[in-house]
Amino acid sequence: MCSCKATGIFRGNAMKIISAKWFERFIIIIILTNCVIMAIEPAVECQSKYQNKLFDSVELFFQEIYTAEMLLKILALGFISGTHSYIKDPWNLIDFLIVMSSWATILSGASNIAAIRAVRALKTVRTLSAFPRMAKLV
Repeated sequence: MCSCKATGIFRGNAMKIISAKWFERFIIIIILTNCVIMAIEPAVECQSKYQNKLFDSVELFFQEIYTAEMLLKILALGFISGTHSYIKDPWNLIDFLIVMSSWATILSGASNIAAIRAVRALKTVRTLSAFPRMAKLV
């Protein structure tokens, strides 16, 4: 019985976090910052080892934030069952596919993380949900 109550507390706190305006704004800022970093990163193969390590670390940092966002939403909303479950929202489904494909690329040991960046660039489309007028233009 205690574990159910604890789960309820965790779920309730997760719901408060994902429902907060600051959380959505934070995620939008992270997405836009990630886009800027991807644009700044040189696409040339002759980068120094230090630059490669730096950009790889930054990419992993963004991946961890996106994963934390996904897990918080799954905890708050449920994954599949329920009217408003995580996977039933189209934006969340896109985020889930992006996060999981990025982790698959990282865990496969692929040395070129261009695939992660290409898939993650799709996350920029999500920023349109924060700006409804811009979404109508697109």
